[in-house]
Amino acid sequence: MVYPSAERSGRLSEAFENLVLSWPGVGIRHRDGYAMYCVGDRPFAVVDGMRLALTDLTSEAQEALENEWFVDPFRGETGIMETWSTVYISPDELESLLPFVRRSYETARGANW
Repeated sequence: MVYPSAERSGRLSEAFENLVLSWPGVGIRHRDGYAMYCVGDRPFAVVDGMRLALTDLTSEAQEALENEWFVDPFRGETGIMETWSTVYISPDELESLLPFVRRSYETARGANW
């Protein structure tokens, strides 16, 4: 299966960046054609096309996310990341996912300090 690249993520990436780039320590890296949002050296989210993967959720947060959204593992060019919770989402829906984004960020941030 072919997935959209970061170049085609446009609207979702822009909306996501508007929400998270003001948070302490957040930066962007590009890897394998997708945008990886990190706090320090640790990723907390990945945007690829219309997919948003939350990379650092606790098991409780993953379960809560799965109760509200259809969730898949992240399938990238280098393999499957089973622990990354991935949802297909439009930029207009992003605000409703923000509590989970924040949880992933906080877990990643805690691991860096």
